[in-house]
Amino acid sequence: MRPHRQVVLTRFVAACRADERVVSAVVAGSYACGTADAYSDLDLGLITADAAYEDFLASRTAFIHRLGEPLFLEDYDDEGAVVVFFILADGMEGELALGRASHFTHIHRGPYVVLLDRIGLLQGAVFSGRAPDPDEQREALRGLISWFWHDLSHHFLTAIARGQLWSEEPRGGDGRPPEQAGDAGAPGRRGGALAETASGARIASRRSSRCR
Repeated sequence: MRPHRQVVLTRFVAACRADERVVSAVVAGSYACGTADAYSDLDLGLITADAAYEDFLASRTAFIHRLGEPLFLEDYDDEGAVVVFFILADGMEGELALGRASHFTHIHRGPYVVLLDRIGLLQGAVFSGRAPDPDEQREALRGLISWFWHDLSHHFLTAIARGQLWSEEPRGGDGRPPEQAGDAGAPGRRGGALAETASGARIASRRSSRCR
């Protein structure tokens, strides 16, 4: 494991041990499989006590700050699991999947390495993920394709034609604008936590170059 990735992993373990809401923590993905290379990210899993899950979910951004300075944060729904994708100032990328003691095997699929297990929750546990529903997959793909062409035309080509350099249009996890997708800050919505990393003043200063 590259040194700065080990630093982040060490911080993750320390943060989990210091947080009484957390009962178990794992690292999965390529590091658990022994196939990680210089470009691999960290696939982290965190399980809270049932009663603490909603509280932890609400403070997930503060928890990520304990791993390093986040330049980018984004929530998304990965087959029913709330996952926070992050990029830290040192270039470290990772995903933090969240589960609760009564429901956690869906947050990863495949091998994992136990980092913390206060109550023996992970003894013999198998992370199997959630089998995606074919109809859900088709609808999600349809939405992504439709909004890709919409955004390419309206927010990219139109912006270039007007001489505008960027376009601000946050979207939900299914590709819809926030007024259709619901609360963009809610977990499971792509771009939800991203808004927390950009101040209103910084956005306002760029309004004149924004494509509407």
